[in-house]
Amino acid sequence: MHFSPRKVPSGNMRFWFVEALELSKRKALLFLLLGLVSMGLGALDESGIILVCVFPLILSLGCVVAKSADFSESSLKKIIEVAPQAWMRVFFFGLMPLFVFFAITLLIEMISPGNPGALFKHLEKSQEVSVTRNLIGSSIVVVIGASVIGVALWITSYLWFLWALIVIGELPAIQAINQSFEGFYINKFIVWPYAVSVLSLLLVHILPMLFIPWLAISTSMMYVSYRDVWLGRKENHPALVKSAEPVLNNAT
Repeated sequence: MHFSPRKVPSGNMRFWFVEALELSKRKALLFLLLGLVSMGLGALDESGIILVCVFPLILSLGCVVAKSADFSESSLKKIIEVAPQAWMRVFFFGLMPLFVFFAITLLIEMISPGNPGALFKHLEKSQEVSVTRNLIGSSIVVVIGASVIGVALWITSYLWFLWALIVIGELPAIQAINQSFEGFYINKFIVWPYAVSVLSLLLVHILPMLFIPWLAISTSMMYVSYRDVWLGRKENHPALVKSAEPVLNNAT
């Protein structure tokens, strides 16, 4: 069977949320642990660089936990079953912001050797003068900022599928990116759950404990939507209930 995304009705988003909520409940303690570890890492890392770099790994782990909940299997077993190469791909993607940061720092150093801070001050001052001269109102600035955020969310919406494709589909990096783009291209409504997920993450700064339910529901939705678009199944497997202890036979 050719492994490729399919077009699904936009109404499936409602099923994704409901099914993701159910998977979150099945593995509530594990999602709680994953969330607390992530929050602890964020508290220890004041710069936030380490947390940004491992964030794709956290999302990928959440997807695998959701899969284990779907099949009523051990999460540790499902994590071990993922090929080491897949985890390395996720780790590499996580390092990309660090590479970009170093590249920008190097560029600034080339433009203004030995004094990058002066360049930032110059740009900031020039921007302030430009704003003053052109009398750009705060409302226009808000509109521009919202437009930039909207465009950024649209461009990066393919990331919604990327982590599940790497650790569950176990696709090579380039193929995972291509299929993520294709999945988004034929299901453009993905931008809405992605945007809600990204924007609701901002609430974590107000109430950090919101990160735990955010992580559980968002990563479970990533898994459920991947399962629907690539595997053609939008409903969870029924939760397996452990058999009760057999009743003792009556003495004959």
